[in-house]
Amino acid sequence: MKQASPRRQRAYDRWTRLRARPLTILIIVGTFVFFVLTGIELMTTSEPLSLVDVTMELVENSLLAGAMVVMAAIASETRILRRQHRLLTDKVSEVAADSEKWRQAAQDVVADLNRAIDSQFSEWGLSEAERGVALLMLKGFSHKEIARLRSSTSATVRQQASAIYEKSSLPNRSEFVAFFLDAMLTPADARQLQVSPDIVADHALQK
Repeated sequence: MKQASPRRQRAYDRWTRLRARPLTILIIVGTFVFFVLTGIELMTTSEPLSLVDVTMELVENSLLAGAMVVMAAIASETRILRRQHRLLTDKVSEVAADSEKWRQAAQDVVADLNRAIDSQFSEWGLSEAERGVALLMLKGFSHKEIARLRSSTSATVRQQASAIYEKSSLPNRSEFVAFFLDAMLTPADARQLQVSPDIVADHALQK
């Protein structure tokens, strides 16, 4: 069986102690109330009580004290649950805020990348139609898929792709896609992918 980590075990022990304290207090209070009620009943009764009467008094007082303990325990658990709900709500809000920050940062990166790609297309002198085809090629669509998306023909897309290769001085689609991927693959990324940074740098210089 997998052992719990020391930190998790300490947190569990602390939580157990915090939960045990109110219950212990409630049991003590309930016991005290039971004896007080029983004593009052016995002292205020003028007639002698039989064993059955005493037993009934004990049962009634026990039920009353038990009901008080249960109600107090429910109230205590309700406070604990409310506290947990508040902590959980705060945690969810914190995670949502972090997620929003990451989403905004990702959008900024994508916007910068789109501007860089558009700038490169302008430098190559691509037409508006060629830009659209080039973007879809970078996204991995085939000529047939691009033709369907642009309501064109495969022959037209192939002609536009050939024009893109000629204007960019890149021989084929693989080199065209690699041109942009190499620019995004830094030496740190190369180490993470277990690729030699020198190979990445040399390949980028060849472009």
